[in-house]
Amino acid sequence: IDMLSYLMATKKNVCLVCLDFAGISTNPVDLSKLFSKHQLKIFERQNVVKDPLALQEFDCRKQLVQRSK
Repeated sequence: IDMLSYLMATKKNVCLVCLDFAGISTNPVDLSKLFSKHQLKIFERQNVVKDPLALQEFDCRKQLVQRSK
């Protein structure tokens, strides 16, 4: 299964980070479908530099996940 198929099918929240659209797909129709069906949150560099609290959404874990020893 490719990434776009997974994103379209999953019920889980997914955080996808990319630098440009070509990092997601080179097919404009795929991008249009993805963007029309899902919520997007865009963090622009200039805004984050001016207001570091803009990244507060990423501070959402209760605690670190315990890995096996």
